[in-house]
Amino acid sequence: TPENLRDAFSIKEAIRRDILLRILDITEHIEDSKIEKYFSIKYSSKIMVSELIDMWLTLFIKSNDYYPKEYIGYIEKHINPAIGKLRINDIQVTDIRKMRDKLSETLSNKTINNVMIPLRHSFSFAFKDEMIKENPMSRIDNLKVTKVKVKPLNIYEVNTVLDSMRP
Repeated sequence: TPENLRDAFSIKEAIRRDILLRILDITEHIEDSKIEKYFSIKYSSKIMVSELIDMWLTLFIKSNDYYPKEYIGYIEKHINPAIGKLRINDIQVTDIRKMRDKLSETLSNKTINNVMIPLRHSFSFAFKDEMIKENPMSRIDNLKVTKVKVKPLNIYEVNTVLDSMRP
């Protein structure tokens, strides 16, 4: 849950502080039963893509007053069903490309690029936090988006449209 992720983040920061001060006693921060679970997840990378995204999203929302609400929809509708159950260390560039190809059957390139935003940020977060050795999203380029040139109506055309709407 987001609350658990915030607690875990606070514990992590306290542990980092204690390491820097050279006063770390891990049992002060984590119950003995949870120590093994925490470190086994951290270092054996049992973290699923969906869990990684939840971690990133919780930290992102905590540090930003504004975030696009569409991210949650993209995550729930597109990312998690396609790759959410894969472990972050097991995911390959081809897994992401397959997801993107499947999305291209129903979504525009612009929307697909937007779907990739939370995924890019999540893997960047994991890479910087040394959860993964390589960021698979670094090899996924945005799709090309063709812009449609809009030709605005002139005043005569606007008046014609308005006249046709009057009773």
